[in-house]
Parts: sequence; structure tokens; C-alpha cells
Amino acid sequence: MSDVTAAIARRIIRAPAQGRVVLAGIAGGVGVGKSTWAAALSGALAAAGSRAVVVSSDSFLHPNAELDRRGLTLEKGSPASFDVEALEAFLAAAGGGGLPMRIPVHSHLTYDIDGFQEVLEAEAVILDGVNVLQPEIRRHLDLAMYLDADVADTRRWFLERFERLRQVARHQPGSFYAQFAALTDDQSAAIADWTWDNMNLPNLVRHIEPTRCAADLVVRAGPDHSLTLSRGSGS
Repeated sequence: MSDVTAAIARRIIRAPAQGRVVLAGIAGGVGVGKSTWAAALSGALAAAGSRAVVVSSDSFLHPNAELDRRGLTLEKGSPASFDVEALEAFLAAAGGGGLPMRIPVHSHLTYDIDGFQEVLEAEAVILDGVNVLQPEIRRHLDLAMYLDADVADTRRWFLERFERLRQVARHQPGSFYAQFAALTDDQSAAIADWTWDNMNLPNLVRHIEPTRCAADLVVRAGPDHSLTLSRGSGS
């Protein structure tokens, strides 16, 4: 566990919550490591005797069929692709002690809303996602964090993840990435590059990075994923 993670876990424990549950959010670009760090924070909180649950804002994406109907398929991950009202309702209920609660789940296997998850009672909810510092969502958070990194590193991590998922999909016929499994490495790399250049990077520049100023804490991920606190105090 990094010193930064342990220090921020202590801050979450002490956060003055609006309700009985502390709502902490982690924003940042696609591939920067938000989910991994959210899990680490949850583990740090557990080690300190505080129970936390991690919720991805992807659970509140519109289903792919709805995105297609709205002409937003190639803008998945942008603010318009989320059911913001449902996410706000979840945060308001969770912060007010409304857990446990059943919410949708976004499957990394099918790349769509697929089933439900039970969000259990906890003392803190860690919400991670590209859009969690958008104003409508930020106002619900007791502690807002932004996980930052050089764009070149974030791009590299995304491309590496795309290739890992493609390789795993060779043994998972139902995976969204199975459609890329039979491609050559060069063909797959071209698709991953296109996705970054035409979807992820524009979303980062237009919608995600501008919300960094709304964060209480900005944490910087280095090329090796090591974390440093670049703005705010985690102590």
C-alpha cells in the first residue's frame, strides 16, 4: 500500500459526511488506473477498520441500445452517455443511509449494462469514473479526487489493457473483445489506436481534464503507476 493511499484513506475516515455514509469520488481518464486505485483505497479503509464499497459510474451508463438510439455509440464515456439522474439518485440515497441498494452493473465482458449488483451497507462509498467530477455529481461528494498522469502514459496503459482483454477473449466467446481475437496484432493495434484517438482522447480533453479543478485532491500516477500527491493534503 502506498503512503498516499494510506493517508487518503485516513482523510476519508475523517471526512465530514453529509449523511452517515462518506461519499468519495475518483475521476480521471480512461486507462489511468481509477478502478485499481479505488480497490486499493477500499483495502486501506478495511485495514483501518472502516468498511467501504466501490461503485463504478459505468453502472449508470445508458445501455448500448439506448446509446445507439441517441446516436451516442461513439461518444460512450462522455457526460451525455450517462443516466445522470439515476446516478444522482443513488448518491443521494447512499449518502443518506439508504444502503443496501440494488443498481445496474456494466460488464467488462459484454461492454454493456448486464445484470445488477447489490451495494452493501458501508461507512464509505468510493465512486470511480471518468465523469464523477461533473458538477451535477461533484456536489454530492464529501471528498473529490482526480487521478492524473501524462497522456502518453495513459495512452500506453489503455493500449496494453486493450491487448490483454483481446488475448483473454480468445477463451471467452461472449466477450466484447472476441470480435478482435482473430485479427493480426497490427490490425488490433490499429483499432486500439483509433479508439484512443477518436473516443478516449477527445473525451479526456473536452470533458474529463476540465473537471480536475473541482478536485479536493489531485494524485499523480507515474510511468510505473507509483502515486504522489500533487495538490491538496492527504494527511
